[in-house]
Amino acid sequence: MLIISNNRTVANALSDLVKSKFTVTLSNADPGEVESCLRQRPYSVVIVEGSEFDDVDNLLKSLDCFDIPRKSVLILLAKFDDQNLKECFSYSCVSNILTKPCSKKNILEAIDSVIDENVRLEEEKKINFRVVHAVLEAYSTKNVLMYRCYTKVGECLSKIKPYLDCNVDYIYDLFALYLITVTSIDDDLVDDLMSVEHRHKKTVATLVGQIEKIIDNDSALLSNIDSSSFKKILYINKRYNGKGYPKDDVKGASIPYASRLLRILFDYYCLTEKGKSTGECLFIMKSRTGWYDEELLDTFIKSLGDAAIFKREIYPLGLQKGMVMAQDLYGNMNGKKVLIAKIGQVLSDSNLDYIHRHAKDILDITEPVLIEEKIASGGIENA
Repeated sequence: MLIISNNRTVANALSDLVKSKFTVTLSNADPGEVESCLRQRPYSVVIVEGSEFDDVDNLLKSLDCFDIPRKSVLILLAKFDDQNLKECFSYSCVSNILTKPCSKKNILEAIDSVIDENVRLEEEKKINFRVVHAVLEAYSTKNVLMYRCYTKVGECLSKIKPYLDCNVDYIYDLFALYLITVTSIDDDLVDDLMSVEHRHKKTVATLVGQIEKIIDNDSALLSNIDSSSFKKILYINKRYNGKGYPKDDVKGASIPYASRLLRILFDYYCLTEKGKSTGECLFIMKSRTGWYDEELLDTFIKSLGDAAIFKREIYPLGLQKGMVMAQDLYGNMNGKKVLIAKIGQVLSDSNLDYIHRHAKDILDITEPVLIEEKIASGGIENA
């Protein structure tokens, strides 16, 4: 829940009232600060508190343009008249208006009504998106690669779901919609996109152009899917630093949350299709400067657990301080097998000194050993 108010006492009181049921963010009624909050994550309920309609009018204009569910805003005002009421409800984001002072019970009931309305709208979306999923599954007989991508991203979303405070099922719906839109371009471009080669420069540009046409015409491939869903999938191919398609000034947190997450999962799928292990995929992705939302990428890595560890081979004499052994390292001394370093051990100066001094006596230096590589950010500017 996002609570917008210039009165910190009122904002804190509202937060205390709902914090047992919601994760709460507080913001001043400054459009820039509100926009920053909304760019970071989606909110199911937004409470706007003020004295009178003029205090919140400009803010409502901004909220109507932001990426929030319809009918998700609850307004608390000290006074308003019938004209104000009419103007408030002219904004699609507004669900309910309460006059202050009002009881805790009235506020909680109004919040429940916002939630109920959101649930009803989400159910309508679900019905339509079920059709999208069904059509995509039917199409899988024509393009197996696309279906493998669809299921792989779904598996990744299932793993990351416990770590996110958003509607992950809806994000999977958006990815299905994205793939359905992919089928609207020429078959050779579909194959190019799904084979992760991208030999044709026009592949992504053509796909983005198709999505832009749908948005401009305010139409959908399937009825009753609002254009905001297409605006989210429009930016799946956009890098976090703003490079890529569409060619506009949108970058960073201004890219829709769902787009930022799906870009990570789609690229992960692409790397696995090239035969990379999970650790190798993540090592490559972390080295791509400016490509991804680092916080979301770190969350994805966390969701993968031990599978996210990147392992590589190195010869014993190339071992360095701080490296972590991914296997036991043995040598032979007087015909006996000797444990030099055990799996999980962090190598110290004394470990390395021992290995280097006795390498010829106890180690087969021609055989590489596995180490765990730390996954660090940055490195490839324009990969």
